[in-house]
Amino acid sequence: MIKKILITLTIILFGISSIYANESINETPKCNCKMQKHKEIENIINEKLQLSEEQKAKLEENRANFRKEMKTIIKEMESLHNEIKDKYKTASSKIQANIETAPMKAKLVLLKQKADKLKQKNRQNFEKILTQEQKAKFDELKKEFAQKRKIND
Repeated sequence: MIKKILITLTIILFGISSIYANESINETPKCNCKMQKHKEIENIINEKLQLSEEQKAKLEENRANFRKEMKTIIKEMESLHNEIKDKYKTASSKIQANIETAPMKAKLVLLKQKADKLKQKNRQNFEKILTQEQKAKFDELKKEFAQKRKIND
């Protein structure tokens, strides 16, 4: 009786695992949805604001600088996160790990603030290249995007 149950369970588990294996093989690779959303928003902004070629060039230059600076900050944050994880893994107690990681966590907070300031500066640089009419349209777009975010959250 027990043999029959074990054999049945084995067959069921084997069947389920093969189904999941086939599904994962047939799936298309997932895209970076955040990047896709950014691209969609960028396209909407370009279309609605009707940016000139000069504005587009300046915008791309600003974006390249922003990405370069942000990449540096992100790498530093990732490095700190990994150091913190390692401290918790190797520490003899959670209290010891908290004490050892406190300066790292403080630095993470500062890096987050630096990233936020950089994002704000990037937005300001973007708005500087807009005409008054485009700024008004952009303000409307920001309100639309904020409403969509509230609905999706």
